Amino acid sequence: MRGRIFGAILIMMPIFSWSTHIVGGEFEMVHKGNFVYDIRMIMYFDHVNGTPGAEDQQIMVAIYRKSDNFLMQTLTLMNSGSTFVPYSDPDCAIGELVTRRILYTATVALSPSTYDHPEGYYMAYERCCRNNSINNIVEPEETGQTFYLEFPPLVKNGEPFHNSSPRLFPPLSDFGCVNQFYFVDFAGVDDDGDSLVYSLATPIRGTSSSTQGNVAPNPPRPAPYPLVTWEQGYSVNNMVKGNPPLSISDDGLLTVVPSEAGLFVFSVKCEEYRDGVKIGEVVRDFQMLVLNCPPPGNPPVIEARQKGDEAYNTKNLTINFDDETADEERCVQFRVSDIDSQDPEFDFKQRVSVVLRPVNFGGGVSNMLPSQSTFILENDETGNFEICFDRCPPLKDGPFILDVIARDRTCPLPLMDTIRLTVNNPPPPNEDPYWDQPLSIQESTFEGVPLSWSLTGRDDDGDELYIEWISEGFNMEDFGFSFEITTNIAGEIQAQLTWDPDCGVYDFGNQDQFLITALLFDMDQCNFGVPDTSRFDLSILLPENNAPFITTDFNEPDFGNINRKIFENLEFNVTATDPDGDHVSLELVGIGYDPAEFGISFPKVEGMGAVTGSFSWNITCVPFSEEGRWQFPLWFVAKDELNKCRIILGDTLVMLVNIEVPENLPPEITISSLNDLELMGNKIEVTVGDMIELGFLGTDPDINVVPDSLSLILTSRNGGAARNEALFNNAFGRGVVSSNFIWQ
Repeated sequence: MRGRIFGAILIMMPIFSWSTHIVGGEFEMVHKGNFVYDIRMIMYFDHVNGTPGAEDQQIMVAIYRKSDNFLMQTLTLMNSGSTFVPYSDPDCAIGELVTRRILYTATVALSPSTYDHPEGYYMAYERCCRNNSINNIVEPEETGQTFYLEFPPLVKNGEPFHNSSPRLFPPLSDFGCVNQFYFVDFAGVDDDGDSLVYSLATPIRGTSSSTQGNVAPNPPRPAPYPLVTWEQGYSVNNMVKGNPPLSISDDGLLTVVPSEAGLFVFSVKCEEYRDGVKIGEVVRDFQMLVLNCPPPGNPPVIEARQKGDEAYNTKNLTINFDDETADEERCVQFRVSDIDSQDPEFDFKQRVSVVLRPVNFGGGVSNMLPSQSTFILENDETGNFEICFDRCPPLKDGPFILDVIARDRTCPLPLMDTIRLTVNNPPPPNEDPYWDQPLSIQESTFEGVPLSWSLTGRDDDGDELYIEWISEGFNMEDFGFSFEITTNIAGEIQAQLTWDPDCGVYDFGNQDQFLITALLFDMDQCNFGVPDTSRFDLSILLPENNAPFITTDFNEPDFGNINRKIFENLEFNVTATDPDGDHVSLELVGIGYDPAEFGISFPKVEGMGAVTGSFSWNITCVPFSEEGRWQFPLWFVAKDELNKCRIILGDTLVMLVNIEVPENLPPEITISSLNDLELMGNKIEVTVGDMIELGFLGTDPDINVVPDSLSLILTSRNGGAARNEALFNNAFGRGVVSSNFIWQ
């Protein structure tokens, strides 16, 4: 660590009056299975100068359809806590650059039938505002950020399309220095193995604003979104001025040699491709702090030579090994030095570490690291180490390329020197394994008839052999497949594949075709052997089974338009017949209603060969007035589901009943007796003291169809009758009612 540089940085640190909080952030969308997703939004927050109340405890995210910006739904994400973004080297930390990573999360189930538009969808969240000391955009204190992610439909070509968004690159944790090379690996990880391509983008401003009282639009607005306004001299290709300016490679390496100090906002777009087709993208905003730093000193120097050579070389080396090279000679010797270790202006002890970076191969390189990979150099000392290579290289064919990097502890980023090794290290010779007679079987068998195949594999090197069975889309044991190793000696293996397709044990109702591959591997020293294959394309011929069929003795011609009135009956028989004499069941299914609630009777029947059920419905009006339902589809379903192979076959008979309201005539009221009085129109003249006795009769004209309920009621009284001197008993009944009016 160079103490002079760190002290100078503390002195030269500009005083930023940051009053807001957003440093940057992005979305993540992780598929958990069965169309359930973890939705995460990461916000990077200025811990030192951020507004205390600006950290939201929950946020609202909107999902829109890309084709027409239709709002699909909103999601509430909860604050799940925060962590500090670490520096690359904690000793380089400065007090004014402290960033917290705040995580907002929600777990949601998305319907594939809803999210099926081929153009896909996007989610967004808007929040104001950014730090007010940003140098490269206009009015940063009034400029919000829009978090943005695009994702594909959940179904493509009728099949589920599962996808997780990239889990993005680590954020910037360090400051940059004027006229010093700055780099950071911004590459992300894709759990689905999709290709990721990176590019710079103009940051998205959105519609949030503190002056308009719209700090976080609820819900976020649909696209298109306004972009930030650049200050004079800045642009998407010049977001951080420099020689060269800020840029990012296709694979995510962010680099710049800044030419001026300040705080600069920038944006990176990560596009996701599968089979050459773009399926999504995610956008991250972030900030870069650039300071005027003291001269960084000199980088370390790394030199190399192949073991046995005399001279060290600072240039890239090509190393050649062959089969005759002994294991102890497959080494490259290195030494590292740092001229600043003898400069009194710097610390007298310099810490130099060695790291390895694979160039044209994947996998770890930790097994190649020397036992000592960090050196503390004093005065003019050097650090010496060896890297030795195993007989098994990381690549089977051609040379592998490895960068050996020496790094010191300069702040904010280490100074480095690199030697690139191109190593020709052919693996030990090996003959690939092979089947005696590679099989390519295409065969069918009847249910209950077993099949068996013998396989013999060999290896001319005498290596141990093993077999891997690959079944495409099914578990072999679930359908009666088994295999046995009968011989396994050096250079030879024998196996037996057996198929016992018994319907009584295994269910072939959903699958009758089976593809199996037998891969033969040898246990060669480096596991570079190419397996030999035998393939089996097999199918089962199931016993003939005819579907049952339904008949009925209902004698009206139109099953789809049966008309009945309330209080009428509907009765008929339904028969299900299985041509094979198998077990058959017959039942009534009400689609959207429960037949029992409406008085419909059709008990389920089942038996061998043929069964008959009786349908009965005494139609009443009470349920109809409550449900408001007047059309009833009757689904009679027959199933043959207990045959040996358990393959369900069936038949369906659909009948539609329309319920009609019967004609209803108003009741009639007449005077049945006058007690020797004379009725003149609707008047009767009597003398005081006389007795009035009138008989009233109420009748229902529908009495010969369905007699309705009647009520005969005296509704008003005038004159003497109003003094309750008249007698009249209200009458109730069905079809006919009567009562007498008596008054003296």
